[in-house]
Amino acid sequence: MQLEAADRARLDGAEGPAMKLAMQLVAKAADILGAEELAPISFAHLDSCFYTGQVHLDFARFLKANKARFAVPTWSNNGVVSLEQPELKPESDNGETVRGARELMQLYAELGAVPTWTCAPYQLPGGPGFGDHIAVGESNAVAYYNSVLGARTNKYGGYLDVACALIGKAPHAGLHLDKGRKAELHISILDLPERLRQSSLFPHLLGHVVGRISGRLRPAISGIPKTVARDGLKAISSAAAASGGVEMWHGISVTPEAPSPEDASELAKQYVLELPDFWRAQQDLTSAADGPLDCVALGTPHFPRASSSSRAESG
Repeated sequence: MQLEAADRARLDGAEGPAMKLAMQLVAKAADILGAEELAPISFAHLDSCFYTGQVHLDFARFLKANKARFAVPTWSNNGVVSLEQPELKPESDNGETVRGARELMQLYAELGAVPTWTCAPYQLPGGPGFGDHIAVGESNAVAYYNSVLGARTNKYGGYLDVACALIGKAPHAGLHLDKGRKAELHISILDLPERLRQSSLFPHLLGHVVGRISGRLRPAISGIPKTVARDGLKAISSAAAASGGVEMWHGISVTPEAPSPEDASELAKQYVLELPDFWRAQQDLTSAADGPLDCVALGTPHFPRASSSSRAESG
């Protein structure tokens, strides 16, 4: 792999032990992915600020002690607690986890992360745009940024997302490459009733079905109405990432990098979805029996009527 002089200097420790570790992580990932070079990134969204144990704290403390700073605008995923409303999860619930989560979130803010505290960063203004190389860890955000915005990111797990943000680069491989973004299968919903395809529930069910069929492959979907709102595209991305491992999907005539209908029809794997596929999806996603409701919960930030400009601490 070709490294620039500044990157080789980081590996040699010229910028301190924290930046050396970050460079080692990115270089090792690049080697595993077969990248020939690193791509400069313009944005990062961190998964690593979500506390799951002492090692998270040790890593962030090490970065701060060695004066690490992010090289690009870096936003934070949701955390275990709320810094603004600590009463939502008091220490009496689980003292070690609450204290650790609070310190971890504060550490990343001190390292220079923008405290967005959301798993849906694409709902906030000022994020990446078409063609931007970025580093993102949250699965639904990876799918949305790649598919709907046309930004470019692989799914970067814990610590690697931080390392990319620190050095401002990511392995130039996978979804950062043109060839890595091409559709691998074609899913048609053209035979479904128009009334179903226009319903507000349909994108959620479609994403669930698409994820189950696709696994980690990149599907091209024909038949999504051109009038679908961004909330619908968000729902497809989230559900496909959750039910499968979809990091990028194409909506023919809807998303910016979708293949033509002719190109999609020539793909080796073809699926035609029918009504029973969506009945089964609705049954999969519904655990409640008929009868009176005990309560209604409106989840944020995915609840469509929530303000997209708010930076509420929500996940």
